Amino acid sequence: MISKNQLKEYVDSGYNVTKIAEMTSVNEKELLEFYINCYSKDFRSFPLEKAINKQLLAHELENSSVLQISVKYKVSVTPIKRLMNIYGLYKPTLKDVLTPEVLFACFVEQDMTDREIANKYSCSVEAVKGLKKKYGIGRRNRTEFHKPAEVDFIAEIHIKYGFSNAQIAQMVHVQPWSIFKLFSDYAELHPEFSNKAFRSILPLYRNINSLLLEKIEPTVLFELLHDHTLTQIAEIYKIIPSGYAEYELGTEKWFKKVSQNYTTDEIVELFHLPVAVVKRLAGKCGSTSDNAKADVDIVKYLYIEKHLSSTEIAEILKLPVSAINECRRKNKVYSARQTDFSRLLPADEFFRLYVKENLTLTQISEVASCNIKAITALLKEYGKQYPEMLSQNAGGASKERVEYLKKQFRYNNAGKAETWE
Repeated sequence: MISKNQLKEYVDSGYNVTKIAEMTSVNEKELLEFYINCYSKDFRSFPLEKAINKQLLAHELENSSVLQISVKYKVSVTPIKRLMNIYGLYKPTLKDVLTPEVLFACFVEQDMTDREIANKYSCSVEAVKGLKKKYGIGRRNRTEFHKPAEVDFIAEIHIKYGFSNAQIAQMVHVQPWSIFKLFSDYAELHPEFSNKAFRSILPLYRNINSLLLEKIEPTVLFELLHDHTLTQIAEIYKIIPSGYAEYELGTEKWFKKVSQNYTTDEIVELFHLPVAVVKRLAGKCGSTSDNAKADVDIVKYLYIEKHLSSTEIAEILKLPVSAINECRRKNKVYSARQTDFSRLLPADEFFRLYVKENLTLTQISEVASCNIKAITALLKEYGKQYPEMLSQNAGGASKERVEYLKKQFRYNNAGKAETWE
């Protein structure tokens, strides 16, 4: 590093810090720090402009305030401003940048918080608040910015469908707290608007709303709600079974139609509704048990002795499949073929179907009307007796062959149910 006297000689000769560092092969950053230190002790002998030239200062002003520059170079604000005058440089003040139009766009149109605005324009939150107060920009501007019809619609889907503040905020790209404030202002003009209605409808739609927002872009859902009911949208996106959008979800007419095809347990599961809500609807509609619609003796005869499926029985009795299943469940109508698969499908018969007929396990379950889990369990058990079955890789038989074997199997086992009972 050069001495202070050597540095002064170079300065008196008209050289700046950059040139001196080049001539003396000294690190420019270290030389700059040394020069600033000399300047602080003797500013007349070491002019600041020899350390901070116009190009450097212009670059600093693009990203930093005058105060930040003064702190960085360990000098006061006054000499930095003096250099700006010498170089003809200008640093816009915050109010020059955050004009009323810009602040309105940020705070009202883009729904930015004071903190976000402060971070964007490198200023304090208090400075943003001060300018908002000076320009007369506040939360009410946000409410007024939305079209009245749109505010009415937002309030409608909140009360009608139970969409929360956070969910609506997702749909319209704003902060949740701004929706809260929107509703607060809206309630002042519309006394009938209250959280009581929202809380009463929330349990009905809570699960469906969450599923819809997982499956659909929030802004798309918002647009769809302008022209469709929530029930229609849920059916379109297969959130709930289709065919019931004629009535709004949760109404008595809707429940009466749905309960013709589903039990209360199935309605809870398929339509993502709370048990309490479904039970309340059932009570209002005077819904009777599906069990009362199906004669247990007839169901037992057709299911056990005739080996008919619930679907086939439902077609014969002109009842929903759910009514037959509910009747069987409540009255414990289980056929012997379901309780003892090994008697229905002994090892030699299983071997014939799996190895000789080359049926897959799924095809065997279809032939024997057993579930695939039971067939897999039988394979594991019978594999001890016929080890070759465990290495069998069945390719499957034709559809026609499977139908033939299915009829043959039923014929051969027609009398077993009565014997076992």
